[in-house]
Amino acid sequence: MDKDLIPTAQIDEETLAVTAPNFIDRVSQMASAHRQEGVKTRRQTFEFGYAYRDLLSDIDAQPTVIPAFLQMLYISAVESLKRAHPDLDDLSSEFNNCIVSVFEAGDCLQPHIDVDVHKTKRGNGDLVGFYFDENIIGVLIEADAQGRLYIQKSEADDRLNRDYDPDRALALDEKDGLVYLFHGACRHAPYYHGVSPVENRRVSVTFRTLKFR
Repeated sequence: MDKDLIPTAQIDEETLAVTAPNFIDRVSQMASAHRQEGVKTRRQTFEFGYAYRDLLSDIDAQPTVIPAFLQMLYISAVESLKRAHPDLDDLSSEFNNCIVSVFEAGDCLQPHIDVDVHKTKRGNGDLVGFYFDENIIGVLIEADAQGRLYIQKSEADDRLNRDYDPDRALALDEKDGLVYLFHGACRHAPYYHGVSPVENRRVSVTFRTLKFR
């Protein structure tokens, strides 16, 4: 797979220096933590704006306030990507969903696709009344020596049979302040993304724009 599938950049040092200290403490004061403890996905998340879990049960669920320091982080991330990739002139200055993911030792994220315009039903057959727009931006606050974001091509429709395969996966070279963009081909099937098992701790922020069908 071509590494150009996922455009990357490095956020400016000043923004990282302001954002990273006590990051989890600040986030936890503004949102409730949700712990995922599945067989193939284990992590703690904090969600702002429109919340994915809330909308699955109530399509009329209202968004929460997105903290100013996360809004500034997003603006810096967009600017970093545009500087590194001048052709990315369609990146929006706005978003309405933000999820902070904290991976501790042994945690991981199963290969998946963030709900896109093509996904209209959940695995149980229920309709999905929303989707995330084409561009999804991530920022790595704290990198881990082993746990990394990767993409993997798979034709398997059954998520239970779609596993992380280090021989087929393309992992990013991660370090604190890395910015990455999911768009184009890697945003949709047959490309899936996940996080390989973490050794110590990995903290990232994902910015998305949710749209209703």
